[in-house]
Amino acid sequence: MAIQVRNSAEFKRLVEALVLELVDANIGFNMYMNLIAAHVQDRTRAMQESWTFWSLTIQGHLDSAIFRLCRIYDQRLTNLGLPGFLDTIKCNQDLFSKPKYAERLQGRDHAPTLIEHFEPLNAPQLQTDIAYVTRDSNPTVDRLIDIRHNYYSHRNARDVVADVVIAEAYPHMRDEVGEFYSQTD
Repeated sequence: MAIQVRNSAEFKRLVEALVLELVDANIGFNMYMNLIAAHVQDRTRAMQESWTFWSLTIQGHLDSAIFRLCRIYDQRLTNLGLPGFLDTIKCNQDLFSKPKYAERLQGRDHAPTLIEHFEPLNAPQLQTDIAYVTRDSNPTVDRLIDIRHNYYSHRNARDVVADVVIAEAYPHMRDEVGEFYSQTD
């Protein structure tokens, strides 16, 4: 069930909110990577003497990036994540018709040229994109959602009772987080 939108303006608000989430996730991950690089290259006395602060700060940036990715890849189609967003596009293809496109461009510079070069929605590419963001067809997304359900959204009580070491059961996705960003370039 797609996110309900009545018009292009509502769809635009979805786009803007999702883009901001993606930007914030990317900023968190870049901050994490830059702090790791600074620590490895610099090893300043100040950083070593306040390692508790820096280790929590570095970990906080990675957690922030992963937490935002958990929201971005949320599998519930009525939530604003990539699966729900792509399903909304699939269910509202009329928003991507040439007349609707022309309507959105009214009054803009170069509108006639842009309208002339209009290309319709690429349905096979949309299906490929939907498959990429779905945990059933993408093992990295599946792992992200598993970590979300057992660590970021809440602690799995069974793991606590069984004395499971969280870092071993749900190791951070440092390398996979980078993969998510390389797929969007």
